[in-house]
Amino acid sequence: MIYININEPMVFIATNELSISFGQKKVIDNFSSYFYAGCYCLVGPNGSGKSSLLKVLAGVNKNYQGQLGLHQQERYNEVRTYLPDVPKFYPFLKAREFVEMVCRVRGIDSAKYLLRFGEAFKINEFLQQPLHSLSLGQTKRLFCTVTLIDEARIWILDEPSNGLDRLSREMLVESIKNHAQENLVIISEHNMDVVESIGSVKVIPLG
Repeated sequence: MIYININEPMVFIATNELSISFGQKKVIDNFSSYFYAGCYCLVGPNGSGKSSLLKVLAGVNKNYQGQLGLHQQERYNEVRTYLPDVPKFYPFLKAREFVEMVCRVRGIDSAKYLLRFGEAFKINEFLQQPLHSLSLGQTKRLFCTVTLIDEARIWILDEPSNGLDRLSREMLVESIKNHAQENLVIISEHNMDVVESIGSVKVIPLG
């Protein structure tokens, strides 16, 4: 990762001529942008590089060319959280054990967490099930909740509403709206109803 100077205090991430390739195919070509506080949405057809760009911005994929600048570079792992489109997990854990592990790492009371999000996202009903047995909707609801309790300044969410029911989507939208008031949220989202519900979203077309 190459850090570049960011002099404006409200710039969280900056890219300069950032390119991402898979073999001979370039999925992102010379992408330059500043990300300020607020919500940004990457839109484009499948294969346009949305997930690839989010992985680079999240620090998950370091295979790119160009420059990536971070406002708080020395604490990057502390200032951002990432929700992939297809979450990966420890399949042998039960949902409750996974929640308790994440809360313990973040210094959060798991009982308070479940009180706040358990009913809203309907995860209480499958807390005793092993993660490998959960449906896509259950998995996405579980991972959304452990993402939304994170107080990181940067949220990077790949198709966060995929698999969620209406009430869970409404909770997701409210959480994004509240967080984006003073922080940065970058999402990719096929459901334009979700994007419209968030409100002040800066759309970035790809592809």
